Amino acid sequence: GNSPVVPNHFAVDNRHVALILSGPNAGGKTVALKSLGLLAWMMRAGIPLPAQEGVRVDFFSLVAADIGDAQKVTTGLSTFSGHLLRLKNIVELADQNSLILLDEIGMGTDPAQGSALAQSVMEHLLKVGARLVVTTHFSRIKALSQVDTRYVTMAAEFFDGRPTYQL
Repeated sequence: GNSPVVPNHFAVDNRHVALILSGPNAGGKTVALKSLGLLAWMMRAGIPLPAQEGVRVDFFSLVAADIGDAQKVTTGLSTFSGHLLRLKNIVELADQNSLILLDEIGMGTDPAQGSALAQSVMEHLLKVGARLVVTTHFSRIKALSQVDTRYVTMAAEFFDGRPTYQL
C-alpha cells in the first residue's frame, strides 16, 4: 500500500549549528539524517528539492557522513574501529563549508567513553565551522542543548506504541 509522506522541518543555521536527533529505535532518526544528506547533495547537483516553497538549503562544499556499520572481518576492523577511522577522515576534511552527518556517534564502546568521544568530536567540528547533525541515545549528548545554544535537540515521536516519523 501507499504510505503517507511525513513532513519534517529542520533548521541548522548560523545560530544553531548542530542538530541532535534522539528518540527510540525505529523512530526515523537515521532516515531523517539520510534525507538531510540527500537534500544537500541534490542542492549541489541543481536538482529541484521535494520541499515546501521557500525552503532554503545551503550549498556545502563537503557533505560527509558516518552512517552504518564499518566492520570488516577480513582486516580485523571492529565496528567501533571502523567508526573511528571514518571520524578521523571527517575531522581532517571538515571546514566552515561542511555539513557533517553522524549516526549514533560514539556507539560501540563503553557509554561513558563513547559519549565523551562524541562530544569532543562534535566540539572540534563546530570549532572549525562545520554544520553538524547527529543521532544519539547518549543522555550527555542530548543534554548539550540545555547548556549550549549552538545545539538543538529534536526527538522522534511515538504514538500508541508506534513511530510517527515526526520529529
